[in-house]
This record gives sequence, structure tokens and C-alpha cells, in this order.
Amino acid sequence: MPKDLRAHPRFYVFDYNVNGTLAIVLPKMVTGIYVPIKDISQGGVCLYSKVRVDTKTKVRFSIEDLDFPPLNGHVVWCRSTDDDKKAPLKYGFRLGIEFEALDDSEKKTQAAMIQEFSRLVDEESKG
Repeated sequence: MPKDLRAHPRFYVFDYNVNGTLAIVLPKMVTGIYVPIKDISQGGVCLYSKVRVDTKTKVRFSIEDLDFPPLNGHVVWCRSTDDDKKAPLKYGFRLGIEFEALDDSEKKTQAAMIQEFSRLVDEESKG
């Protein structure tokens, strides 16, 4: 099995039905979509989408039920869910979002959000 070379550990959360909101920032408008989350880390998030989103598209991401400001990021990949047996019905795409931490305050917000998120997942897994 190949070694995981990621800079930050992932928290797999799809089984716990955690959802977020993704604001897609387009040149003349911003549109929001509801997105089930597959996994998240300090560096980004993988989520499911009903619509294809182009790479490099700017986004703002927030997690339902967590009181944190949205995180800025951009789409680094968009793939079909045809090979993903856990993909929710009607969600035909998986998106990879990379967070953009521009300053120390945003980095602290990201870290606090991920820590709170991992705590919630841990509580859920213990029942």
C-alpha cells in the first residue's frame, strides 16, 4: 500500500452525514449549493456536488452547525462519482477544494474548525 504523503491528516466524515454550504464565486455572481462532505483536512475538503465546477473556481466553504466564518478556497479537481459506491444519489460529482489561508488569523480559524469538526466526528463514532 502506498504511503500517504499528505501534509495534513484527513477526517473521513461521510458516514456521519455532515453537510456544508459551498458558495461558488463566479465573475458576475455568487451561487450557493448544499454539499455532503466526504472528508476534510487542514488543507482542504472533498465533497459531493450535483453540478460540475471548473478547476480554479473560487469558492467559500462552511460547515453546517459549526459557528465559524466561511473558508476561502478554490477547486483543484472535479470528478464523476461513477466509481464511488458511497456517493449520495443525485450527486454526480466529487470536488477537491484547497483552502487558501492568507493570514495567521485565517490559519487559526481553519485549525479550530478542523479540531471542532474532528471532535464532532469522534463523538458520533462513539455513539
